[in-house]
Amino acid sequence: MAEVFFMSRNSNQDGTYSPGMIENRPKPNAIFISDKKTLGQFYVLETNYQQTKNLSFSFDASYFNAGNYPKATGNGKDVTYLSFKSTFKF
Repeated sequence: MAEVFFMSRNSNQDGTYSPGMIENRPKPNAIFISDKKTLGQFYVLETNYQQTKNLSFSFDASYFNAGNYPKATGNGKDVTYLSFKSTFKF
């Protein structure tokens, strides 16, 4: 499976949040610090292999290309993520 996500914010009053709803960007005292909108592009490759009825493997490779908003409001860097998983069902 291959996926591409193009992410942006709708207005300069939008921020980004962690899963616990903690605002990451911008900091509360800098809400209008940037009018940049592009968060970035997220590229994903995923493959799954079912070896037996009980055993499967999967591999994920992701790359986030940071856009102009993360770079303008802090330490906005590109991120590479790799994951290998095995599952045994009984």
